[in-house]
Amino acid sequence: MINCPSDAEIHERVINFGPFIRTALRWSSIPMKRFVKDRQTEIEGLVKDPIRLRSRIQIMEPSSGKCLSHRSVRFVVPRNSTAPFLGYTDEDYEFSCDVVLRLIQVTIAFKS
Repeated sequence: MINCPSDAEIHERVINFGPFIRTALRWSSIPMKRFVKDRQTEIEGLVKDPIRLRSRIQIMEPSSGKCLSHRSVRFVVPRNSTAPFLGYTDEDYEFSCDVVLRLIQVTIAFKS
């Protein structure tokens, strides 16, 4: 198909963007460039104000650089069959992919 990413391209995008299928399957480079730019803005904001990482955030909301969003972190459910509601009552976030961790390190290095 024309303008459809190959399996190899999708695999590379998942590595770079995290497990966000909607982003990984895009055929146009414009939304992906916007995603990368917005993610870098979030990371720069995090480096300037690390307290953001400890605050409870709603990662599904669009971010304007004032908080982290799905571009940088993802919600993780610590599933536990013995916990009330199977663990879905706890909020736990982790970085969306290893690329985000590397970008944070690079941003810190350049800001120092």
